[in-house]
Amino acid sequence: GTQVSLEFLQFGARFNDLQEIQISTNGTTFVPVGNNNDFTVLSSTGGAAYANPSTKTINLAPYLSGATQVWIRFSWTTNFPTSATNPNVWVDTSWLVLQSPEILRIALKEYIGMVPADRIFSSIDSISLEEYAGGIALTRSILIDILSEKVERNFLDVEEALYISERVLGGNCKQLHRL
Repeated sequence: GTQVSLEFLQFGARFNDLQEIQISTNGTTFVPVGNNNDFTVLSSTGGAAYANPSTKTINLAPYLSGATQVWIRFSWTTNFPTSATNPNVWVDTSWLVLQSPEILRIALKEYIGMVPADRIFSSIDSISLEEYAGGIALTRSILIDILSEKVERNFLDVEEALYISERVLGGNCKQLHRL
């Protein structure tokens, strides 16, 4: 038989995630063909990032019998799916804007597509008022850009974008702390 492999370089770490590689031969039904469960979990109790870059090779031949086309999807989700709807779980941008505004931009784009709006915090972990003010200004600017783009692309309507901005920029904090 024909050998068909998918090989790629990856950078990162495995937290409490399910990092899967999936394929489809019809563009609709995807099946897992690999994951990163062979890496240890990096958490507050230990672990480490995997070698960066790390080469991943997956034999696709068993999944492609008679296929004329193939779709590849990289999925990154939680290993604890019930926690995704847990009322005590929140996603916090914390230090992302201070690490890199582009990292915050990427994260917020993903969060807004996958996380309920009432579960996203935009906080700033800063050591001075100036750093806090700059971080908030950048966060607002980035959030405005992302929401504007999503409205322009008809991913959200204006009312949804306004609701998300209100929740992310303070409403969620008020709710959590009963303010």
